[in-house]
Amino acid sequence: LQSLISNLVSLFAVAGLVGICAGILWIVLVKKVFTEHESSMITVAYLLLVFVVTEYLNGNGAIAGLFLGLMLKNARRLTGIFSDITRKNPEPVKAVAVKKASANAVGARKAKNGKKDAATGEQPATPVTTPKEEFFYHQVSFILKTFFFVYIGSLINIYDTRAIVISVLIAVALMVIRVFSSFLLFSFRPFEKQWITSFFARGLAAAAIAQILLLEGIDDAATIANISYGVICFTIILSSLRVFTVKRHALKLQEEAAGASGEK
Repeated sequence: LQSLISNLVSLFAVAGLVGICAGILWIVLVKKVFTEHESSMITVAYLLLVFVVTEYLNGNGAIAGLFLGLMLKNARRLTGIFSDITRKNPEPVKAVAVKKASANAVGARKAKNGKKDAATGEQPATPVTTPKEEFFYHQVSFILKTFFFVYIGSLINIYDTRAIVISVLIAVALMVIRVFSSFLLFSFRPFEKQWITSFFARGLAAAAIAQILLLEGIDDAATIANISYGVICFTIILSSLRVFTVKRHALKLQEEAAGASGEK
């Protein structure tokens, strides 16, 4: 158990470090180099390079890709924080005097334009990915998820009754726990709580951990993997059914509200 935990920690540590460093490097490259061109396919190629480098360093390439995606998604906020930090650095006395002398003029230009002034060297934080690129990545993600779930379905052993029963019980328990967790959502409306409690399906993380157990040769790893695959499958089914019922209930309430307003 100790060796397994140490291996998991090392995998995540290496992957996290590589993913964060690769994300910072890519943000700089997009800001400075790829400013005039779309970088959709270049980003995919860079992701594959990060995956290979992470695996070469005995890390988990998928986790590194996750950290890289987190960095790119939050690039606007990260660049804004970095800009705030750099602006808080102490300035020379002459620069401070000049800045104070022109403060009123700069403030007037900012109030007029509604954005940061170019003469001050301050630029608003901009995202690394454009809406068009994000749409492209969503389509690629949809294709990969489709193949992933087909792969998971092919791995489920329906003849392992014990694993199937345990996975069904775990899936039902997850659904019940998610429903009762709605009591913690104080600031949400009842309909919003229903939507939030409808999403409890398991996915890639459970399958990835199960694969690690198989690769490490842990005792009863095959049974644990079958249970994990079953939990993924049954939670997806139950979550889909709950989303369907919540949607039907919402449509019914809308029809009743429309009928009541029509009668008035």
